[in-house]
Amino acid sequence: MHSTKPLLLLFALPITVLGVPTEFSPVDPSLLFDRAIGSSCSTPYGAGSCQDTSSCTTQGFNLAGYCPSDPTDVQCCVTKTCSTSSGSGLCMNTDNTCSGKFVAGACPGLSTIQCCTAEKCSTSQGSGVCQLTSSSCSGSYVAGACPGPSNLQCCVANTKCSTPSGSGTCQNTGTTCSGGKYIAGYCPGPTDIECCVKTATTPPPPTSTKCTTPDGSGVCQNTGTACSGGHYVAGYCPGASDIECCVPGPAPTAPAPPPPSGSDLPSFDLSSGQTSAFWTCAAGKGIKKVIPRGYSQACSVGGEVDSNMVATYTAAKAVGITSIDAYLFPCTGTQPTGVACKSISTQISEFLAAIDDNKIPVNYLWLDIEPEDASQPGVPCNAFQLGAAGNEALAKEWVAAIKATGRKWGIYANAGQWTSMFASIDTDIGSDLPLWAVQDNFVAGVNTVTAFMGGWTKAYAKQYHLATDTDLPLCDASVDLDSFTA
Repeated sequence: MHSTKPLLLLFALPITVLGVPTEFSPVDPSLLFDRAIGSSCSTPYGAGSCQDTSSCTTQGFNLAGYCPSDPTDVQCCVTKTCSTSSGSGLCMNTDNTCSGKFVAGACPGLSTIQCCTAEKCSTSQGSGVCQLTSSSCSGSYVAGACPGPSNLQCCVANTKCSTPSGSGTCQNTGTTCSGGKYIAGYCPGPTDIECCVKTATTPPPPTSTKCTTPDGSGVCQNTGTACSGGHYVAGYCPGASDIECCVPGPAPTAPAPPPPSGSDLPSFDLSSGQTSAFWTCAAGKGIKKVIPRGYSQACSVGGEVDSNMVATYTAAKAVGITSIDAYLFPCTGTQPTGVACKSISTQISEFLAAIDDNKIPVNYLWLDIEPEDASQPGVPCNAFQLGAAGNEALAKEWVAAIKATGRKWGIYANAGQWTSMFASIDTDIGSDLPLWAVQDNFVAGVNTVTAFMGGWTKAYAKQYHLATDTDLPLCDASVDLDSFTA
């Protein structure tokens, strides 16, 4: 009895060899197996990663025996693209589901590894087919909608889009917008999908194009060439503003203009802020009406309220000039900045809100319709550069929108620029509205307007003296002189 007690005590104590306990807890085998998941593996048919076989059903095909430290359901998952006469695809085990169809002979290895082609895919842009990005896609590739490698993407047919600059197709900006420009914000999907809008152009007329003017008939040609034995008459030829009608014979002497009506209001328009000294001087010159720019095309932001409008109204009121109009110079067409113009309704509502919020008692609001070409030096924005048909459609859309506001509107326009925007001097975009005509001949008076277009036969106002850097017509300031109907 006594001899067994020390022996029992001995078995109850941990055995120590060289100070190291020999007791240990058994290691969970699953921890060893889990460490290998995701590790690289190499097969005769390509490199892959050790994955659970259930995880490889959409990534590629799995091969046993190349992940020796793992359980039998962990095999080498190899991702390999393939190309067949039916299209591109992904090599997969045939016992997995292929949303397209399996094609034999395009993948290495066993006969049970075949090319799964034409897999359908769904994106925010619409449905398409998974294919290699090296293949031609009739629309745009969208990443992230197809299983497999990053160069297997969803080819989605281009969808239609509509912008203030015209209609187009939604495309990936990584592709060329042939013959046009991309406009952001009008397509579904990621930010690199934008609307490709074709830039319409009006070709110059052939030199044989006939034209008829009040001075007689002639031929349209570029004013950079001499009109041999004749003179040029603007406004009677299609195309750019430097295409005019070459009419034989000398230009007729213009009759003396009628005297200005005594009921006209001496006026000026402006697009910049002025000093208090200017306002005192202008009031002293008998100015009765002021027309500030109330909205700017501001193509870097798609259009904005002119920051000088409220200050101009306040300054005019302070010197006793109480007749106020305002004009809107809209953002139109495709801009060189790449920034899309705000919608027509947004530009109009911002303009009217600024007037209403500041309680500016305007009489008439004016829509400025004139072309600008940003390819010319010193011109930052495009205006009405969509070709004759596109310009006409856009102008009519603007006119319909301003009429819908129920306010008193008119059109500011220049007969000399009409055919550079529209197909004909007679193109009518809104002749039922009052006309603020531009005729820079230094002669005041609404009834002195002689250049008409677009169906107008009389004017409500006339801009007769445009300021230049060397010609400041009123109190040494850059403002334009006008006559307005009282």
